[in-house]
Amino acid sequence: NNGPNSATGVSLTDPLPTNTAFVSANTTFGTCAQATGTVTCNLGTLANGASATITIVITPNTSAVPSISNTASVVANENDPNAANNSVTATTAVRLAADLQVTKADAPDPVPAGQNLVYTVGVTNNGPHSADNVVLTAPLPAGTTFVSATAPCVHAAGTVTCNLGALANGASVPLTITVTVTGAAVSPLSNTATATSTTFDPVAGNNSATSSTVITPVADMQITKTAAPNPVNAGQNLTYTV
Repeated sequence: NNGPNSATGVSLTDPLPTNTAFVSANTTFGTCAQATGTVTCNLGTLANGASATITIVITPNTSAVPSISNTASVVANENDPNAANNSVTATTAVRLAADLQVTKADAPDPVPAGQNLVYTVGVTNNGPHSADNVVLTAPLPAGTTFVSATAPCVHAAGTVTCNLGALANGASVPLTITVTVTGAAVSPLSNTATATSTTFDPVAGNNSATSSTVITPVADMQITKTAAPNPVNAGQNLTYTV
């Protein structure tokens, strides 16, 4: 109330935007209630210079994209010489959200140098909406050679890229990437897979997963043996060279 006198019978109304769900309404002065999509707050008397803060929480649904607009208005019993500031409107952009989660496992672990190592990767959309243009990338660790990957994954320049397209709420895609561990690999062997989407992700911390694999050293022992003389006469010495 900008005054100069007290305002009595102060009432605020806020019709909620369509395609939203009411959650709560609270005020620092007076009372608020919601009915048939409109929040009404009875604030009683506001002295000259007094104010009340009202907090309204709603949840937009998928039909609210790309924006919602909301107008709150206040009236009182007294004549208001400046009615132009008795209403205010807020417009909010609304974007869909999809929480992508990546899981990763390796086998065998430990892996002997020179053998194949298989990464099993899972990409899951925890929702609440569909995730568009989902892409998984997995740069291969040094000391490995690419062998194969589940379609539609492709390998180029040391990185496996999987263009998964749209992933519905609750959908999951299993993928495998197989590499050969070379003798140049350093133990433990670490590999990270990361998923991205053009849809907003509210939980970015689970978009990547890393596996660490122990490499078992391998030593190829070889033995040779010769016998001389051959043939050998009975009673004669026979020498083995190993």
